[in-house]
Amino acid sequence: MVSFLFLLFSTKAEAAILTLEPSSKSIALGQTFTVAISIDTEGETVTSTDAVLLYDSSILNVDKIDNGDGVNEPFFPDVFKNITTNEVYVGAAVRNPTDVREGRGTVATITFSGKTEGTTDVRFDCTAGKTSDTNISKSDKNATDIVECARVVNGRYTIGAGIGGITSTPYPTSIIYPTATRMPTIPVSGSTETTVGILGVGALLAVSGIIAKIILKL
Repeated sequence: MVSFLFLLFSTKAEAAILTLEPSSKSIALGQTFTVAISIDTEGETVTSTDAVLLYDSSILNVDKIDNGDGVNEPFFPDVFKNITTNEVYVGAAVRNPTDVREGRGTVATITFSGKTEGTTDVRFDCTAGKTSDTNISKSDKNATDIVECARVVNGRYTIGAGIGGITSTPYPTSIIYPTATRMPTIPVSGSTETTVGILGVGALLAVSGIIAKIILKL
C-alpha cells in the first residue's frame, strides 16, 4: 500500500544534460582540436539550450564555432555564439515555437588551438535554479530549465610540445657519423721521391757487387 501511494504521488524527475566530447585530449603546441557540445534530453522535449563555457584563454584559443557536428543534421537549426576572454557562449534554438527536439545530438562544435603548454579545464558555468548560465529549456509554457548541473560533463585538455596527434619528424640539426678507419697511403706511381729512393738502393747494390768481385780476384 505504501509503495502504491509513493508511485501515485511521485513525479518524474525532469533532467537533461550537456557533455563535452571528447572530455579529455592531449595535443602538441600549435595544433588544433575540436570539442563537440552534445545534448541528451533524456526523454524530455526541448526548444532551446544555452551553454556557457569557461576556459583559460592564456592556454587555449577559440578559433571558430560551427553548428552541429558538420556531418549530421544539427540538433537545433539556429545557433548563436559569442566569444570573450575566458568565456564562450553558445545558444541554440528551434525556429518555430511549435517545433520541439528530443533525444541526443550535437549542438555545436568548437575548434580550439593550443597557445602555451599546460593543462586546462573547459567547464560549463552551471548552477541549479539559475537561468542566466547554462540551461536547457523544456517545451512547456514556462520554458522550464531542466539541465541537471550535477551531471554535465566538462573537459580537461593538455597542450604540450610533441604530445598527441601525428606530427612530422624534423630533420636533425646535426648528425654524428662514425669515425672512419684511416687506410694506409699507397705510393703514387711516378713519384719523384719513390723513383729516387729506388735508384739509390739499386746503386748501392751495384757497388756492393763490384767490391765483392774485386775481393774474389785477389
